[in-house]
Amino acid sequence: MLKYNFVNIAIFIACLTLTACNNNYTPKPRAYMRIELPESKDYQIFDSMPYPYTFEYPGYSHIVSNMEKHWIDLEFPAQNSTIYLSYNSGILLDSNIASTLFFVEKHLAKSTGIEQIFYSDFDNRVFGTVFYLKGRDVASTMQFYLTDSVHQFVRGAFYVKSRPNNDSLSPVIKMIQDDVRHLIQTFRWKNTG
Repeated sequence: MLKYNFVNIAIFIACLTLTACNNNYTPKPRAYMRIELPESKDYQIFDSMPYPYTFEYPGYSHIVSNMEKHWIDLEFPAQNSTIYLSYNSGILLDSNIASTLFFVEKHLAKSTGIEQIFYSDFDNRVFGTVFYLKGRDVASTMQFYLTDSVHQFVRGAFYVKSRPNNDSLSPVIKMIQDDVRHLIQTFRWKNTG
């Protein structure tokens, strides 16, 4: 009986050894996040009290707000992305711009270039600058600020919440950068005078 079990075990080990040595193994490639882009863009108006500004944002995003500071996170869950908007009032304009430039400069180490676009809407007193940060490994590809040139200031930063690989994330980045441009073009101060 012992001899019979030993033979079965030996045959089992031999079969296992022969089938385990398969030379056709290929490692699976790294996976990237699944990119889902909406089929249509329906914009809605953000006009909430006590916020001193209003703008249009896409319906496939949602707003998380901090009413006390008048800050907003515009989240894109399907794209794992966020646009952060922070508001300041009464602080010197130069100080706010310097702060924005400080945050932009933090990304220059990974950047291969930067494009700066000035924005002005004289009729609605909305002025600002948009910074496009180029490069495969840049964490934030777009930052901007808007001001009434007197005492109101909004700073924005767009982030994809995944490891930076902007080559493969380019469809998401392009789509949300278009949404940021729409936000800027529809941005209005409520109490300009």
